[in-house]
Amino acid sequence: ETDLMTGLLNKATTEGKIKSNLRELNGSSYSTLMLVDIDDFKNINDTYGHLKGDDVIIDIAKELLEQCGDYGIAGRLGGDEFCMYFSNIYDNQLVTEKASKIANKLRELYPGGDTCKVTLSIGIATTNDQIPYSVLLENADTALYQAKLKGKDCYVCYEDNMDRGKYENKR
Repeated sequence: ETDLMTGLLNKATTEGKIKSNLRELNGSSYSTLMLVDIDDFKNINDTYGHLKGDDVIIDIAKELLEQCGDYGIAGRLGGDEFCMYFSNIYDNQLVTEKASKIANKLRELYPGGDTCKVTLSIGIATTNDQIPYSVLLENADTALYQAKLKGKDCYVCYEDNMDRGKYENKR
């Protein structure tokens, strides 16, 4: 059920737990999915080596688990893509505070200079309806792409009128 490197839930377990929770929504509280992507991760691996890339992944996982506490779940969806899911919340304030704390911790650990610089793009989607997991994931992914389009190193909350946009990675 867990990713061996990070101790986070693996992709299949994460998806199963979120799907189960979404089926229980009744409109009285919200559930939020946060997608977390390391900005320019390939450059970290190419410049500092894959062992440093692994260190970054492990440090992100530690911070996700720290911020998740006992009331959320944290998963590794693959490569340098992670998620956190919170249920029974009343607004996005808690989740945006968590997004800021995670991003700030990674900036603190990896400020650049003698070590690599690590920033995160984060997409956040919230619902109080029983929607399919794929819809919630697509909404969070749309917000993530908007964070990339805004210049990375930020979080964006999904809005119904939001367009996915097209992000081109200029490596």
